[in-house]
Amino acid sequence: MLATIRSIVRRMVADCPRSVEEYAAHLEGRLDAIARVQRFLLRAPDAHVDLEELVRSEFLAQSIRDEQLQIFGPRVLLGPKAAESLGLALHELTTNSIKFGALGCADDRVHVRWRLQRQRQSRVVFDWRERV
Repeated sequence: MLATIRSIVRRMVADCPRSVEEYAAHLEGRLDAIARVQRFLLRAPDAHVDLEELVRSEFLAQSIRDEQLQIFGPRVLLGPKAAESLGLALHELTTNSIKFGALGCADDRVHVRWRLQRQRQSRVVFDWRERV
């Protein structure tokens, strides 16, 4: 986990935020995303995270209304590393959508769907679509 945090901090420095306050806000958001995944892992005795819960937790953390969302997919349990990586990706997708996309407008929608790949049931195909 520390390697992930170190990578986030270094990548953010390379992106050169405009101010210390902006840097702190972005870092806090990303650390919060990691903390959400860690809460899932701590409560689950088998150390797996339900994909739907992970998706919904990011929207809840950003105060996104259910009316703006359509979430659908089979039950998928993610291991710790996959959950951490996807949790960060979901955070980025959500914050970008709030700033520049569908989640920035009350009437627009985000459709998040996933399915198991036919040839390899252990592979998940994840789809994020914004309807503006």
